[in-house]
Amino acid sequence: MFLQYFYIIVETFSMKLCLNNKRTGISCMNEREYNKCVEEFADKVFKFFVKNLQETFSAEDLTQDVLTALWKNHTQVDFSKAKAYMFVSAHNLMVNFWDKERKSLEIKNNLSANKGIYTETTFENRDLTDRMLENLEESTKECLILRDLHGFSYKEIAEITDTTQANVKTKIFRARIKLKELIKDGKI
Repeated sequence: MFLQYFYIIVETFSMKLCLNNKRTGISCMNEREYNKCVEEFADKVFKFFVKNLQETFSAEDLTQDVLTALWKNHTQVDFSKAKAYMFVSAHNLMVNFWDKERKSLEIKNNLSANKGIYTETTFENRDLTDRMLENLEESTKECLILRDLHGFSYKEIAEITDTTQANVKTKIFRARIKLKELIKDGKI
């Protein structure tokens, strides 16, 4: 399972106390809460990277970077906001990855080569999903995946992608219209 690769044991840090910051009212995450975040969200972050990057090796590395960033900043992250923090970090890392690798990375047209890596999906037909997503722009695809696959609210997606809720709603609405037209025309 993917989780066993990225489950970070932080026993050496267990002696470090995490005190609530009385000035800002921000409570920090402890080791148990961090491990709970890893268990609940690491696979979702990994799948988010795989769907957007279309490859597993970089997705694994970037997921590890998200988990490392969460641990490094666990004293500033409130446990109730850890999921959003992880996906904001994932979005930022992905944008940086695209900027650095755009010249050398060829985006594959056929996502079906990655069939074996999915363990959970809300879509019944993976091939159809992959063909649908490859017809969308990267930012639109990202919003649609966050909404329909991961169940984020429009507000959460706006925070993750650093855009407005109206922009997110528009991207998702237009993506759905485009997909309906492609299905209607028999292109998918």
